[in-house]
Amino acid sequence: MQIMFRLLFCIRISWQPKINQILVGLSDGSLRLYYDSVYRISRGALLCVSRPLRTARQQEV
Repeated sequence: MQIMFRLLFCIRISWQPKINQILVGLSDGSLRLYYDSVYRISRGALLCVSRPLRTARQQEV
């Protein structure tokens, strides 16, 4: 399999075997994550997507 990125270079690739995900760091500082949607995982990228946003705590004065 080959994935082309226009005007970007791959800096680092990391495969996580426990959760079967591939992380790709690109030259513009962005991160791409690839996973198999058929193979259901219980942790990893999909875990943080399903969580609600945290509310910011007010600092004490």
